[in-house]
Amino acid sequence: MRKNHARHNRRMFPVFVVVAAMAALSSCSSRLGWGVLLWSTDDPFIPSGTVLPVYIQSNIDRVWVVGLPDGLLTSSGMDKLEVPLGHLELVGNRAQAEARALEFAPFARTYAENLQVGLPIRANPDNNAHRVYRMREGDIIKVLGVSERGIPPVGMGGQPLPGRWYRVLTEDGTVGYTFSYRLRFFEHIGGQIAAPEVAVLETAPAGSDLELLLSGTWRPESYLAMINSGRINLEELVNHWHFNPGQENSVARIAVPGINRTFPHTSIVPSGNRAWRFEGSTLSAQLRSDTQLLVQFTEGGGSVRTLNFVSLPVDIDEVIEGERARRANLHEEIFRNGPVFTSHNFGTIAFGPDGTFTWRGFEDLLVPHHIPRAAQGRGTVSMDLFLAPALEGRYSGAFTMRFAGIDGREVATLRSMYSVDSQGFRMELVPETNIDGVTVTRRAASPMVLFFFADSEVAAETRVRANSELAAETRLDGRFVAETLANVNNNFAVELERRTTPVLPLEARVVIDSDVAAGTARTKPKPNLVGAVYPDSRYSGTEGSTGKDRMKSRFPANNQRRPGLTGSGVL
Repeated sequence: MRKNHARHNRRMFPVFVVVAAMAALSSCSSRLGWGVLLWSTDDPFIPSGTVLPVYIQSNIDRVWVVGLPDGLLTSSGMDKLEVPLGHLELVGNRAQAEARALEFAPFARTYAENLQVGLPIRANPDNNAHRVYRMREGDIIKVLGVSERGIPPVGMGGQPLPGRWYRVLTEDGTVGYTFSYRLRFFEHIGGQIAAPEVAVLETAPAGSDLELLLSGTWRPESYLAMINSGRINLEELVNHWHFNPGQENSVARIAVPGINRTFPHTSIVPSGNRAWRFEGSTLSAQLRSDTQLLVQFTEGGGSVRTLNFVSLPVDIDEVIEGERARRANLHEEIFRNGPVFTSHNFGTIAFGPDGTFTWRGFEDLLVPHHIPRAAQGRGTVSMDLFLAPALEGRYSGAFTMRFAGIDGREVATLRSMYSVDSQGFRMELVPETNIDGVTVTRRAASPMVLFFFADSEVAAETRVRANSELAAETRLDGRFVAETLANVNNNFAVELERRTTPVLPLEARVVIDSDVAAGTARTKPKPNLVGAVYPDSRYSGTEGSTGKDRMKSRFPANNQRRPGLTGSGVL
Protein backbone atom coordinates (compact mmCIF):
# COMPACT_ATOMS: atom_id res chain seq x y z
CA MET A 1 0.00 0.00 0.00
CA ARG A 2 2.87 2.33 0.91
CA LYS A 3 4.58 1.54 -2.43
CA ASN A 4 1.44 2.40 -4.38
CA HIS A 5 1.13 5.64 -2.40
CA ALA A 6 4.74 6.55 -3.19
CA ARG A 7 4.24 5.84 -6.90
CA HIS A 8 1.12 7.98 -6.81
CA ASN A 9 3.09 10.87 -5.25
CA ARG A 10 5.81 10.56 -7.90
CA ARG A 11 3.17 10.76 -10.64
CA MET A 12 1.46 13.76 -9.02
CA PHE A 13 4.60 15.93 -8.47
CA PRO A 14 5.20 16.78 -12.16
CA VAL A 15 1.51 17.53 -12.52
CA PHE A 16 1.70 19.97 -9.55
CA VAL A 17 4.69 21.80 -11.06
CA VAL A 18 2.90 22.21 -14.39
CA VAL A 19 -0.25 23.47 -12.68
CA ALA A 20 1.77 25.95 -10.59
CA ALA A 21 3.59 27.23 -13.66
CA MET A 22 0.33 27.62 -15.55
CA ALA A 23 -1.17 29.47 -12.57
CA ALA A 24 1.80 31.83 -12.48
CA LEU A 25 1.50 32.56 -16.19
CA SER A 26 -2.22 32.99 -15.81
CA SER A 27 -1.69 35.47 -12.96
CA CYS A 28 0.70 37.49 -15.15
CA SER A 29 -1.93 37.77 -17.81
CA SER A 30 -4.25 39.43 -15.28
CA ARG A 31 -2.98 42.90 -14.43
CA LEU A 32 -3.18 44.54 -11.03
CA GLY A 33 -3.27 47.85 -12.80
CA TRP A 34 -0.86 50.43 -14.21
CA GLY A 35 1.95 52.30 -12.50
CA VAL A 36 4.57 55.01 -13.01
CA LEU A 37 8.24 54.10 -12.76
CA LEU A 38 9.95 56.41 -10.24
CA TRP A 39 13.52 55.10 -10.44
CA SER A 40 14.91 54.15 -13.83
CA THR A 41 15.99 50.56 -14.57
CA ASP A 42 19.24 49.48 -16.28
CA ASP A 43 18.38 46.04 -17.79
CA PRO A 44 16.86 47.14 -20.04
CA PHE A 45 17.11 50.90 -19.57
CA ILE A 46 13.65 52.31 -18.84
CA PRO A 47 13.61 55.99 -17.85
CA SER A 48 11.77 57.09 -14.73
CA GLY A 49 8.35 58.49 -15.56
CA THR A 50 7.46 55.58 -17.86
CA VAL A 51 3.97 54.07 -17.55
CA LEU A 52 4.11 50.27 -17.11
CA PRO A 53 1.55 47.46 -16.64
CA VAL A 54 1.77 45.82 -13.20
CA TYR A 55 1.03 42.09 -12.80
CA ILE A 56 2.27 40.92 -9.38
CA GLN A 57 3.01 42.52 -6.03
CA SER A 58 5.26 40.45 -3.76
CA ASN A 59 5.43 41.74 -0.22
CA ILE A 60 7.79 38.90 0.68
CA ASP A 61 10.39 39.76 -1.95
CA ARG A 62 9.42 43.46 -1.86
CA VAL A 63 9.05 43.66 -5.65
CA TRP A 64 6.56 44.36 -8.42
CA VAL A 65 6.45 42.24 -11.55
CA VAL A 66 5.86 44.61 -14.46
CA GLY A 67 5.57 44.31 -18.22
CA LEU A 68 8.15 45.95 -20.45
CA PRO A 69 7.37 48.56 -23.07
CA ASP A 70 6.79 47.19 -26.56
CA GLY A 71 9.96 45.91 -28.21
CA LEU A 72 12.05 45.70 -25.03
CA LEU A 73 13.39 42.50 -23.47
CA THR A 74 15.76 41.85 -20.62
CA SER A 75 19.26 40.53 -21.37
CA SER A 76 17.92 37.04 -20.63
CA GLY A 77 15.10 37.46 -23.17
CA MET A 78 12.24 38.04 -20.68
CA ASP A 79 9.41 40.49 -21.38
CA LYS A 80 8.71 41.05 -17.67
CA LEU A 81 10.83 42.58 -14.97
CA GLU A 82 11.04 42.73 -11.18
CA VAL A 83 11.10 46.29 -9.79
CA PRO A 84 11.60 47.17 -6.09
CA LEU A 85 8.33 48.21 -4.46
CA GLY A 86 9.57 51.72 -3.69
CA HIS A 87 10.68 52.34 -7.28
CA LEU A 88 7.20 52.28 -8.80
CA GLU A 89 3.94 53.97 -7.89
CA LEU A 90 0.82 51.85 -8.57
CA VAL A 91 -1.86 54.28 -9.74
CA GLY A 92 -4.92 52.50 -11.21
CA ASN A 93 -6.01 52.20 -14.82
CA ARG A 94 -3.89 53.28 -17.75
CA ALA A 95 -5.50 56.69 -18.16
CA GLN A 96 -4.91 57.50 -14.49
CA ALA A 97 -1.30 56.34 -14.74
CA GLU A 98 -0.68 58.51 -17.81
CA ALA A 99 -2.15 61.53 -16.01
CA ARG A 100 0.15 60.88 -13.04
CA ALA A 101 3.14 60.53 -15.39
CA LEU A 102 2.33 63.91 -16.92
CA GLU A 103 2.24 65.47 -13.47
CA PHE A 104 5.57 63.83 -12.60
CA ALA A 105 7.25 64.79 -15.89
CA PRO A 106 9.06 67.97 -14.66
CA PHE A 107 11.01 65.80 -12.18
CA ALA A 108 11.07 62.49 -14.06
CA ARG A 109 14.77 62.65 -14.94
CA THR A 110 15.97 64.69 -11.96
CA TYR A 111 18.23 63.06 -9.38
CA ALA A 112 20.48 64.62 -6.77
CA GLU A 113 23.79 63.86 -5.10
CA ASN A 114 24.13 64.54 -1.38
CA LEU A 115 27.13 66.74 -0.54
CA GLN A 116 26.90 66.57 3.27
CA VAL A 117 27.60 63.84 5.79
CA GLY A 118 24.42 62.99 7.71
CA LEU A 119 22.01 65.18 5.73
CA PRO A 120 18.56 64.15 7.03
CA ILE A 121 15.43 63.18 5.17
CA ARG A 122 12.40 64.13 7.23
CA ALA A 123 8.77 63.07 7.38
CA ASN A 124 7.57 66.61 6.57
CA PRO A 125 9.13 69.75 5.04
CA ASP A 126 10.17 71.08 8.42
CA ASN A 127 13.58 71.03 10.06
CA ASN A 128 11.94 69.91 13.31
CA ALA A 129 10.02 67.02 11.74
CA HIS A 130 10.88 63.39 12.48
CA ARG A 131 13.98 62.14 10.66
CA VAL A 132 13.22 59.06 8.54
CA TYR A 133 16.63 58.63 6.89
CA ARG A 134 20.21 59.83 7.36
CA MET A 135 22.17 60.15 4.14
CA ARG A 136 25.84 59.54 3.61
CA GLU A 137 27.94 61.94 1.58
CA GLY A 138 27.72 60.97 -2.09
CA ASP A 139 24.35 59.19 -1.80
CA ILE A 140 22.12 59.49 -4.88
CA ILE A 141 18.43 60.22 -4.35
CA LYS A 142 15.50 60.56 -6.76
CA VAL A 143 13.64 63.89 -6.77
CA LEU A 144 9.87 63.33 -6.77
CA GLY A 145 8.68 66.93 -6.48
CA VAL A 146 9.09 70.25 -4.72
CA SER A 147 7.14 71.34 -1.65
CA GLU A 148 5.40 74.71 -1.50
CA ARG A 149 5.32 74.44 2.28
CA GLY A 150 8.04 74.49 4.88
CA ILE A 151 10.44 77.04 6.37
CA PRO A 152 14.11 77.09 5.28
CA PRO A 153 16.62 75.99 7.94
CA VAL A 154 18.69 78.78 9.45
CA GLY A 155 22.45 78.95 8.89
CA MET A 156 25.17 79.81 11.39
CA GLY A 157 24.79 83.53 10.64
CA GLY A 158 21.12 83.46 11.61
CA GLN A 159 19.91 83.91 8.03
CA PRO A 160 17.65 81.35 6.24
CA LEU A 161 19.63 79.04 3.97
CA PRO A 162 18.95 79.40 0.24
CA GLY A 163 17.05 76.48 -1.25
CA ARG A 164 13.75 74.64 -1.11
CA TRP A 165 12.26 71.51 0.41
CA TYR A 166 12.03 68.58 -2.03
CA ARG A 167 10.15 65.30 -1.78
CA VAL A 168 12.71 62.59 -2.48
CA LEU A 169 13.13 58.81 -2.77
CA THR A 170 16.18 56.83 -1.65
CA GLU A 171 17.41 53.74 -3.48
CA ASP A 172 16.04 51.49 -0.73
CA GLY A 173 12.56 52.99 -1.12
CA THR A 174 12.42 55.54 1.74
CA VAL A 175 10.32 58.60 0.90
CA GLY A 176 10.54 61.94 2.70
CA TYR A 177 11.62 65.58 2.45
CA THR A 178 15.09 67.11 2.39
CA PHE A 179 16.36 70.66 1.96
CA SER A 180 18.26 71.42 -1.23
CA TYR A 181 21.06 73.61 0.13
CA ARG A 182 23.54 70.70 0.16
CA LEU A 183 22.24 68.82 -2.88
CA ARG A 184 23.73 68.72 -6.37
CA PHE A 185 21.00 68.12 -8.95
CA PHE A 186 21.53 66.37 -12.27
CA GLU A 187 19.54 64.69 -15.03
CA HIS A 188 19.82 61.00 -15.83
CA ILE A 189 19.20 59.97 -19.43
CA GLY A 190 20.82 56.53 -19.48
CA GLY A 191 23.61 54.38 -18.13
CA GLN A 192 24.70 54.28 -14.52
CA ILE A 193 22.90 56.68 -12.21
CA ALA A 194 25.68 58.98 -11.03
CA ALA A 195 26.30 62.71 -10.84
CA PRO A 196 28.53 64.00 -13.66
CA GLU A 197 32.12 64.76 -12.82
CA VAL A 198 32.66 68.33 -11.64
CA ALA A 199 34.89 70.10 -14.10
CA VAL A 200 37.76 72.08 -12.68
CA LEU A 201 37.48 75.49 -14.28
CA GLU A 202 40.62 77.08 -15.50
CA THR A 203 41.46 80.35 -13.83
CA ALA A 204 40.07 83.18 -15.89
CA PRO A 205 42.75 85.61 -17.11
CA ALA A 206 43.06 88.64 -14.87
CA GLY A 207 41.01 91.53 -16.14
CA SER A 208 39.05 89.38 -18.59
CA ASP A 209 35.30 89.45 -19.03
CA LEU A 210 35.05 85.91 -17.67
CA GLU A 211 36.86 86.96 -14.50
CA LEU A 212 34.41 89.85 -14.16
CA LEU A 213 31.51 87.40 -14.41
CA LEU A 214 32.96 84.87 -11.97
CA SER A 215 34.32 87.26 -9.35
CA GLY A 216 31.46 89.75 -9.24
CA THR A 217 28.82 89.87 -6.50
CA TRP A 218 25.61 90.10 -8.53
CA ARG A 219 22.47 91.52 -6.91
CA PRO A 220 18.95 92.14 -8.31
CA GLU A 221 18.72 95.48 -10.11
CA SER A 222 15.96 96.48 -7.67
CA TYR A 223 18.70 96.78 -5.01
CA LEU A 224 20.44 99.50 -7.02
CA ALA A 225 17.15 101.38 -7.49
CA MET A 226 16.60 101.28 -3.71
CA ILE A 227 20.08 102.56 -2.95
CA ASN A 228 19.88 105.35 -5.52
CA SER A 229 16.51 106.55 -4.19
CA GLY A 230 17.45 106.16 -0.53
CA ARG A 231 14.15 104.32 0.07
CA ILE A 232 15.38 101.01 1.45
CA ASN A 233 13.11 97.99 1.74
CA LEU A 234 15.05 96.40 4.58
CA GLU A 235 12.94 93.27 4.60
CA GLU A 236 14.02 92.56 1.02
CA LEU A 237 17.62 93.68 1.39
CA VAL A 238 18.42 91.43 4.37
CA ASN A 239 17.67 88.32 2.29
CA HIS A 240 20.83 89.02 0.24
CA TRP A 241 19.18 87.95 -3.02
CA HIS A 242 21.85 87.20 -5.61
CA PHE A 243 23.19 85.31 -8.61
CA ASN A 244 26.27 83.15 -7.97
CA PRO A 245 28.00 81.65 -11.07
CA GLY A 246 29.29 78.76 -8.94
CA GLN A 247 33.01 79.04 -9.59
CA GLU A 248 33.82 77.08 -6.42
CA ASN A 249 31.66 73.98 -6.96
CA SER A 250 30.31 74.26 -10.53
CA VAL A 251 26.78 74.82 -9.24
CA ALA A 252 25.33 78.22 -10.21
CA ARG A 253 22.55 79.56 -8.00
CA ILE A 254 19.77 82.09 -8.51
CA ALA A 255 18.11 83.31 -5.31
CA VAL A 256 15.54 86.06 -5.85
CA PRO A 257 11.95 86.52 -4.62
CA GLY A 258 9.92 83.59 -5.98
CA ILE A 259 12.92 81.78 -7.49
CA ASN A 260 15.53 79.68 -5.71
CA ARG A 261 17.24 77.38 -8.20
CA THR A 262 20.57 75.68 -8.66
CA PHE A 263 22.23 74.90 -12.01
CA PRO A 264 24.93 72.19 -11.88
CA HIS A 265 27.22 72.54 -14.90
CA THR A 266 30.31 70.92 -16.31
CA SER A 267 31.91 74.02 -17.84
CA ILE A 268 31.32 77.63 -18.85
CA VAL A 269 31.88 78.21 -22.57
CA PRO A 270 31.66 81.39 -24.67
CA SER A 271 28.48 81.78 -26.72
CA GLY A 272 28.81 85.31 -28.12
CA ASN A 273 30.03 88.80 -27.31
CA ARG A 274 30.56 88.83 -23.53
CA ALA A 275 28.15 85.90 -23.31
CA TRP A 276 28.56 82.39 -21.89
CA ARG A 277 26.67 79.12 -21.70
CA PHE A 278 26.76 76.91 -18.60
CA GLU A 279 27.20 73.45 -20.11
CA GLY A 280 24.95 70.73 -18.71
CA SER A 281 22.19 73.19 -17.78
CA THR A 282 19.80 75.64 -19.42
CA LEU A 283 21.58 78.63 -17.89
CA SER A 284 23.30 81.40 -19.86
CA ALA A 285 24.64 84.84 -18.94
CA GLN A 286 25.72 88.00 -20.76
CA LEU A 287 27.51 91.10 -19.52
CA ARG A 288 25.65 94.20 -20.67
CA SER A 289 28.31 96.37 -19.04
CA ASP A 290 30.95 95.94 -16.36
CA THR A 291 28.23 96.35 -13.72
CA GLN A 292 25.15 94.86 -15.46
CA LEU A 293 24.49 91.16 -16.06
CA LEU A 294 21.62 89.49 -17.91
CA VAL A 295 20.85 85.88 -16.90
CA GLN A 296 18.53 83.49 -18.74
CA PHE A 297 17.30 79.96 -18.09
CA THR A 298 14.53 77.64 -19.28
CA GLU A 299 11.65 76.88 -16.91
CA GLY A 300 9.81 73.56 -16.61
CA GLY A 301 7.21 74.42 -19.24
CA GLY A 302 9.86 75.40 -21.78
CA SER A 303 9.52 79.19 -21.41
CA VAL A 304 12.68 81.28 -21.11
CA ARG A 305 13.06 83.41 -17.98
CA THR A 306 15.26 86.55 -18.03
CA LEU A 307 16.62 88.29 -14.94
CA ASN A 308 18.80 91.38 -14.56
CA PHE A 309 21.52 91.70 -11.96
CA VAL A 310 23.97 94.48 -11.05
CA SER A 311 27.23 94.91 -9.22
CA LEU A 312 26.57 97.39 -6.40
CA PRO A 313 28.88 100.35 -5.79
CA VAL A 314 28.54 99.97 -1.99
CA ASP A 315 28.69 97.20 0.57
CA ILE A 316 25.17 95.86 1.09
CA ASP A 317 25.78 95.32 4.81
CA GLU A 318 26.63 99.00 5.22
CA VAL A 319 23.36 99.93 3.51
CA ILE A 320 21.47 97.65 5.89
CA GLU A 321 23.15 99.16 8.95
CA GLY A 322 22.41 102.67 7.67
CA GLU A 323 18.71 101.90 7.24
CA ARG A 324 18.52 100.33 10.69
CA ALA A 325 20.09 103.47 12.16
CA ARG A 326 17.55 105.69 10.33
CA ARG A 327 14.65 103.70 11.74
CA ALA A 328 16.13 103.72 15.24
CA ASN A 329 16.52 107.51 15.16
CA LEU A 330 12.89 108.02 14.13
CA HIS A 331 11.68 105.71 16.86
CA GLU A 332 13.89 107.49 19.40
CA GLU A 333 12.30 110.83 18.45
CA ILE A 334 8.83 109.47 19.22
CA PHE A 335 10.04 107.87 22.44
CA ARG A 336 11.80 111.07 23.53
CA ASN A 337 8.70 113.23 22.98
CA GLY A 338 6.43 110.68 24.66
CA PRO A 339 6.62 107.86 25.07
CA VAL A 340 2.99 107.96 26.25
CA PHE A 341 0.36 109.88 24.27
CA THR A 342 -3.28 110.26 25.26
CA SER A 343 -6.52 111.11 23.43
CA HIS A 344 -9.97 111.04 24.97
CA ASN A 345 -11.50 109.50 21.85
CA PHE A 346 -8.67 107.21 20.71
CA GLY A 347 -7.27 106.10 24.03
CA THR A 348 -3.63 106.00 25.10
CA ILE A 349 -0.60 104.78 23.17
CA ALA A 350 2.66 103.87 24.92
CA PHE A 351 5.75 103.28 22.78
CA GLY A 352 8.33 100.92 24.24
CA PRO A 353 12.10 101.36 23.81
CA ASP A 354 12.30 97.98 22.07
CA GLY A 355 9.95 98.87 19.20
CA THR A 356 6.76 97.61 20.86
CA PHE A 357 3.59 99.53 21.62
CA THR A 358 0.56 99.24 23.88
CA TRP A 359 -2.67 100.94 22.86
CA ARG A 360 -5.73 101.13 25.10
CA GLY A 361 -9.14 102.63 24.40
CA PHE A 362 -9.05 102.69 20.57
CA GLU A 363 -12.02 100.39 20.05
CA ASP A 364 -14.90 102.87 19.86
CA LEU A 365 -13.92 104.70 16.68
CA LEU A 366 -11.37 102.44 14.97
CA VAL A 367 -12.87 98.94 15.28
CA PRO A 368 -13.73 97.27 12.98
CA HIS A 369 -13.26 99.66 10.02
CA HIS A 370 -9.55 100.27 10.59
CA ILE A 371 -8.51 97.66 13.16
CA PRO A 372 -10.12 94.19 13.39
CA ARG A 373 -11.75 93.01 16.59
CA ALA A 374 -9.11 90.30 16.99
CA ALA A 375 -6.40 92.90 17.66
CA GLN A 376 -5.41 92.98 21.32
CA GLY A 377 -4.02 96.51 21.55
CA ARG A 378 -0.36 95.54 21.55
CA GLY A 379 2.27 94.78 18.96
CA THR A 380 5.30 96.25 17.21
CA VAL A 381 5.91 99.45 15.30
CA SER A 382 8.32 99.66 12.37
CA MET A 383 9.56 102.83 10.66
CA ASP A 384 9.53 100.96 7.35
CA LEU A 385 7.74 103.55 5.18
CA PHE A 386 8.91 106.67 3.37
CA LEU A 387 7.08 109.83 2.35
CA ALA A 388 6.71 111.12 -1.19
CA PRO A 389 8.45 114.51 -1.68
CA ALA A 390 5.11 116.35 -1.62
CA LEU A 391 4.42 114.99 1.88
CA GLU A 392 7.84 115.31 3.49
CA GLY A 393 7.38 118.89 4.74
CA ARG A 394 4.04 118.12 6.35
CA TYR A 395 4.82 114.99 8.38
CA SER A 396 7.72 113.65 10.44
CA GLY A 397 7.54 110.22 8.84
CA ALA A 398 5.42 107.12 8.33
CA PHE A 399 5.29 103.73 10.02
CA THR A 400 3.54 100.37 10.22
CA MET A 401 1.87 99.14 13.40
CA ARG A 402 1.50 95.36 13.57
CA PHE A 403 -1.13 94.18 16.03
CA ALA A 404 -0.93 90.88 17.85
CA GLY A 405 -3.87 88.62 18.57
CA ILE A 406 -4.62 86.60 21.70
CA ASP A 407 -2.00 83.98 20.77
CA GLY A 408 0.66 86.62 20.09
CA ARG A 409 0.59 86.20 16.32
CA GLU A 410 0.17 89.15 13.98
CA VAL A 411 -3.48 89.70 13.04
CA ALA A 412 -3.52 93.19 11.52
CA THR A 413 -1.42 96.08 10.23
CA LEU A 414 -2.13 99.79 10.36
CA ARG A 415 -0.17 102.20 8.12
CA SER A 416 0.09 105.80 9.17
CA MET A 417 1.89 109.08 8.56
CA TYR A 418 2.71 110.99 11.74
CA SER A 419 3.97 114.25 13.25
CA VAL A 420 5.51 114.46 16.69
CA ASP A 421 6.92 117.17 18.92
CA SER A 422 6.95 118.17 22.58
CA GLN A 423 3.24 119.11 22.40
CA GLY A 424 1.98 115.76 21.21
CA PHE A 425 1.49 113.26 18.45
CA ARG A 426 -0.66 113.25 15.31
CA MET A 427 -1.42 110.17 13.17
CA GLU A 428 -3.06 110.17 9.75
CA LEU A 429 -4.11 106.71 8.57
CA VAL A 430 -2.97 105.66 5.10
CA PRO A 431 -4.88 103.11 2.98
CA GLU A 432 -2.83 100.38 1.30
CA THR A 433 -3.80 101.73 -2.12
CA ASN A 434 -1.85 104.92 -1.36
CA ILE A 435 1.41 103.05 -0.83
CA ASP A 436 3.77 102.17 -3.68
CA GLY A 437 6.33 99.67 -2.43
CA VAL A 438 7.60 101.40 0.71
CA THR A 439 6.54 104.96 -0.21
CA VAL A 440 3.36 106.75 0.86
CA THR A 441 2.41 108.56 -2.36
CA ARG A 442 -0.61 110.61 -1.29
CA ARG A 443 -3.14 111.28 1.46
CA ALA A 444 -6.49 109.52 1.65
CA ALA A 445 -9.44 111.23 -0.05
CA SER A 446 -11.11 111.63 3.37
CA PRO A 447 -8.22 111.48 5.85
CA MET A 448 -8.69 109.90 9.26
CA VAL A 449 -6.59 112.05 11.61
CA LEU A 450 -5.92 111.11 15.25
CA PHE A 451 -4.59 113.69 17.74
CA PHE A 452 -2.87 112.77 21.02
CA PHE A 453 -1.16 114.90 23.63
CA ALA A 454 2.01 113.88 25.47
CA ASP A 455 1.26 112.52 28.91
CA SER A 456 4.20 114.30 30.53
CA GLU A 457 3.95 112.76 34.02
CA VAL A 458 3.80 109.16 32.82
CA ALA A 459 6.49 109.93 30.22
CA ALA A 460 8.92 111.42 32.73
CA GLU A 461 8.50 108.58 35.20
CA THR A 462 8.85 105.98 32.45
CA ARG A 463 12.02 107.50 31.03
CA VAL A 464 13.60 107.85 34.47
CA ARG A 465 12.72 104.25 35.29
CA ALA A 466 14.05 102.94 31.98
CA ASN A 467 17.28 104.94 32.18
CA SER A 468 17.97 103.96 35.77
CA GLU A 469 17.41 100.29 35.06
CA LEU A 470 19.65 100.39 32.01
CA ALA A 471 22.36 102.36 33.84
CA ALA A 472 22.30 99.99 36.81
CA GLU A 473 23.77 97.19 34.72
CA THR A 474 26.89 97.82 32.68
CA ARG A 475 27.11 94.28 31.33
CA LEU A 476 24.19 94.33 28.92
CA ASP A 477 23.83 90.68 28.11
CA GLY A 478 20.83 89.35 26.20
CA ARG A 479 19.02 88.07 29.27
CA PHE A 480 19.29 91.38 31.13
CA VAL A 481 18.09 93.41 28.14
CA ALA A 482 15.11 91.10 27.67
CA GLU A 483 14.17 91.34 31.35
CA THR A 484 14.63 95.12 31.41
CA LEU A 485 12.46 95.67 28.35
CA ALA A 486 9.82 93.38 29.80
CA ASN A 487 9.84 95.37 33.04
CA VAL A 488 9.57 98.70 31.20
CA ASN A 489 6.67 97.47 29.09
CA ASN A 490 4.96 96.05 32.16
CA ASN A 491 5.36 99.41 33.88
CA PHE A 492 3.72 101.05 30.86
CA ALA A 493 0.72 98.75 31.18
CA VAL A 494 0.38 99.19 34.95
CA GLU A 495 0.69 102.98 34.78
CA LEU A 496 -1.77 103.27 31.90
CA GLU A 497 -4.29 101.04 33.65
CA ARG A 498 -4.10 103.27 36.71
CA ARG A 499 -4.21 106.62 34.90
CA THR A 500 -6.43 106.16 31.87
CA THR A 501 -9.84 107.78 32.35
CA PRO A 502 -12.78 105.61 31.15
CA VAL A 503 -14.17 106.84 27.82
CA LEU A 504 -17.58 108.44 28.22
CA PRO A 505 -20.48 107.55 25.91
CA LEU A 506 -20.23 109.43 22.61
CA GLU A 507 -23.31 111.55 23.22
CA ALA A 508 -22.01 112.76 26.59
CA ARG A 509 -18.48 113.80 25.64
CA VAL A 510 -17.57 117.19 27.00
CA VAL A 511 -16.13 119.80 24.70
CA ILE A 512 -14.00 122.41 26.44
CA ASP A 513 -13.77 125.65 24.52
CA SER A 514 -13.80 129.37 25.31
CA ASP A 515 -16.81 128.87 27.60
CA VAL A 516 -14.42 127.34 30.13
CA ALA A 517 -12.92 130.77 30.64
CA ALA A 518 -16.35 131.96 31.76
CA GLY A 519 -16.70 128.95 34.09
CA THR A 520 -19.24 127.04 32.00
CA ALA A 521 -19.14 123.87 29.92
CA ARG A 522 -21.38 122.64 27.11
CA THR A 523 -22.34 119.00 26.49
CA LYS A 524 -23.30 117.94 22.98
CA PRO A 525 -22.78 114.92 20.66
CA LYS A 526 -19.57 114.94 18.63
CA PRO A 527 -19.49 111.81 16.44
CA ASN A 528 -16.23 112.75 14.68
CA LEU A 529 -14.18 114.04 17.60
CA VAL A 530 -10.52 113.24 17.34
CA GLY A 531 -7.82 113.59 20.00
CA ALA A 532 -6.15 116.60 21.51
CA VAL A 533 -5.64 119.89 19.71
CA TYR A 534 -2.31 121.57 20.24
CA PRO A 535 -1.59 125.27 20.73
CA ASP A 536 1.07 124.79 18.03
CA SER A 537 -0.05 126.78 14.97
CA ARG A 538 0.83 123.90 12.66
CA TYR A 539 -2.19 121.98 13.84
CA SER A 540 -4.69 124.83 13.68
CA GLY A 541 -7.60 124.16 11.38
CA THR A 542 -6.58 120.58 10.54
CA GLU A 543 -8.93 117.61 10.41
CA GLY A 544 -10.64 116.89 13.69
CA SER A 545 -9.71 120.14 15.45
CA THR A 546 -12.58 121.69 17.45
CA GLY A 547 -13.08 124.52 19.95
CA LYS A 548 -12.25 128.17 19.76
CA ASP A 549 -9.47 128.64 22.33
CA ARG A 550 -6.83 125.91 22.71
CA MET A 551 -5.51 125.62 26.23
CA LYS A 552 -3.75 123.13 28.44
CA SER A 553 -5.14 121.76 31.71
CA ARG A 554 -2.89 120.23 34.34
CA PHE A 555 -3.76 117.12 36.25
CA PRO A 556 -5.10 117.54 39.81
CA ALA A 557 -2.51 116.91 42.50
CA ASN A 558 -3.91 113.48 43.33
CA ASN A 559 -3.55 112.39 39.66
CA GLN A 560 -7.27 111.72 39.45
CA ARG A 561 -8.87 113.50 36.50
CA ARG A 562 -12.32 114.98 36.51
CA PRO A 563 -14.92 113.16 34.39
CA GLY A 564 -14.70 114.27 30.79
CA LEU A 565 -11.36 116.07 31.22
CA THR A 566 -8.26 114.20 30.11
CA GLY A 567 -5.43 116.66 29.87
CA SER A 568 -5.36 119.65 27.59
CA GLY A 569 -7.32 121.65 25.03
CA VAL A 570 -10.20 120.08 23.15
CA LEU A 571 -10.61 116.33 23.70
